[in-house]
Amino acid sequence: MSSWNAWLRRTSLRVVLVGGAFGLLACEREPLPVAPSMAGNIASSPVASAPFYYYEGQKIYVEVDPSRLVVDDGDGDPRRMAQMTPQQIAFAGEQVVRSAQDVLTPLGISVDTSHALIQMAGHWVMHLRTVPGAASMRVARDNLVSSGRFRFAAPAYRFPGSGGDYLLVNRLSVRFKESASRAQIDSLARAHHLTLIRPARPDSGVSWYSYRYPADLGLDALALVARLNENALVEWAEPDNIADVQPTAVPTDPFYSQQYYLRNTNVAFNVRVDDNVESAWDLNRGGGVPSLGGMTIAIIDDGVQAAHPDFAGHVAFGWDVFPGADNTLGCTDCAWNPAGNYSHGTLVAGLIIGQHNGSGMAGIAPDAQVVPIRIFHGFTAAAAGDIASGIGFAWSVAGAQILSNSWGVSDPNYRSPAITDAINAATTQGRGGKGALVVFSAGNTSDRAHGIYGPVLYPALLASTVSVGAINRSGGLTNYTPQTGRIDIVAPSGHITNQCVGDVITTDLLGTRGCNDGPSGNIDYSGTFSGTSAAAPQVAAVGALLLTKDRTLTLSQVKTRLFSGADPWGGTAQVGAGKLNAYHTLVPRVVVGISGPNIVSSPGTYTWTASASGGVGGYGYRWDTSTDGVNFSDTGARTSSYTRSVGQSDFYLRATVTSGPDQGSTTKFIIVTSCDAVAATASASALIPPC
Repeated sequence: MSSWNAWLRRTSLRVVLVGGAFGLLACEREPLPVAPSMAGNIASSPVASAPFYYYEGQKIYVEVDPSRLVVDDGDGDPRRMAQMTPQQIAFAGEQVVRSAQDVLTPLGISVDTSHALIQMAGHWVMHLRTVPGAASMRVARDNLVSSGRFRFAAPAYRFPGSGGDYLLVNRLSVRFKESASRAQIDSLARAHHLTLIRPARPDSGVSWYSYRYPADLGLDALALVARLNENALVEWAEPDNIADVQPTAVPTDPFYSQQYYLRNTNVAFNVRVDDNVESAWDLNRGGGVPSLGGMTIAIIDDGVQAAHPDFAGHVAFGWDVFPGADNTLGCTDCAWNPAGNYSHGTLVAGLIIGQHNGSGMAGIAPDAQVVPIRIFHGFTAAAAGDIASGIGFAWSVAGAQILSNSWGVSDPNYRSPAITDAINAATTQGRGGKGALVVFSAGNTSDRAHGIYGPVLYPALLASTVSVGAINRSGGLTNYTPQTGRIDIVAPSGHITNQCVGDVITTDLLGTRGCNDGPSGNIDYSGTFSGTSAAAPQVAAVGALLLTKDRTLTLSQVKTRLFSGADPWGGTAQVGAGKLNAYHTLVPRVVVGISGPNIVSSPGTYTWTASASGGVGGYGYRWDTSTDGVNFSDTGARTSSYTRSVGQSDFYLRATVTSGPDQGSTTKFIIVTSCDAVAATASASALIPPC
């Protein structure tokens, strides 16, 4: 046996589960034998408290799924798998289970079923009937390989928090630095007993080598790849894997690129002037829990044309509140089939449920259902009692969890006890007593260009509602958004407003009715919606995303999440909590803290630790230092703690934590001085504590 194999065998006896993951104990590790030409080029094995892989120098942590194992049975011919019938694949899977069971039975592990990984020939995921302990899982992995029946075995991994799969396969990719010669590359591969599958082919855009793991692998694949990442010849190394890769949530609808309120290139207050919804779509699209009836949003307006193809069956049976109105399924002028030229409710609906179907435009919550409650015939509003009845119908009969209202009463002195009572009932009794979310447009009462500044309209001014103002595509206040009164949050809309005047793209009435001014001349859409009427449904739709993620939230908690998730927008009353941010409504921002000494009174080695909250978990860390607080340098540290030798100079220490698409950081100023100087300074300033 080679010195490398002997080292592996000896070391495998010392591989232990550290914090629930496979890792190597540094104090028990023997030196790694290397080929003579490679001396000094192989880094020591990392010591990890959790399994991880590297991405751009940062550790991406995963966790073991003890209910599954991935194996390679050695039949790597993809053509054979492609030619097999489903029955033949099932039979092959049974053979894999039998072979594995012979090895695993002495360990008390029982295999339930297996399924083929069609992405990688010869690979199978085995589902275990009995979930082994961590130590047994490691022994199972080693015994499966040493039995000679399998060329590779690894536990299944998943990402903390999200639970997404990270399944290792018998292949790893290594990109070498340009300075590495082919002789050095081959020598490194031999030292690690890697089998070359394919060399780099830069002329074909493939800059990395593909290898197979050694068949006598005695330490886990992640640890081996981590060792390669630390080698001086290696640019990066990655364990090839199969993850929950799905088509991106970004819609392919042709008008989406013009929907600036969903994806904007303009930036204000250091963030894009849009709803930041794309990352939220990776979590859900507002469908609620189907077995519990899904997510229903009431659009209380002038009706919604259910037949629009961009709604695709997402408009439910509604109600026209006018006495004597036709509320039958075959109606020709009703809540779900409005006659005339009045498209306001249909414009609102597109912003909420426009389907991601490669056609037309995209809504924020395309998986939701809307129920239209018709309180307008043209510009004629129903009586207050009928409007109140419509609000009650929305949550108590139609089961709407969210009520979207893009209307208000123009007279600032108007109040209706019936309407107020209906809204309060919705917000206290809706959603089984948790409270329905009732969203109102704040009104279009200002004309800033001419020095007119109006108030928030009723019912938006009621404390039980969420009152929505509007900012323009550049991030400034729109010409019309109210100046006085309570505004809770703002969303992007057109800068000026009137009927068919604006720049928000959405659905329109089919045919020649409506505004008839959609992009590329498509008259079934409009490109001129605007006002706080266009801002409010964006908030309602994000509410659907939030309640889909967590339907247990109370109304108070829903509001807190909407407002705390908003991007601060100048801190004025006209913007409330700030600009709507869909992703941070669903996922709290990453907040970072640093613990450790603020003052160092003598030279030595000191440690600081970063704490993080928020995000989706799976934190990645980076530490930077600076002497002036402006120009920072990467320390190379990628764990939650940072240790360094401290001499005589003060410095700034910054910790940056990444979680999913989000990132947070904080900076700490470290004072380095003598204890006498600290005491003298502390006597003159309460800001500096004594030694």
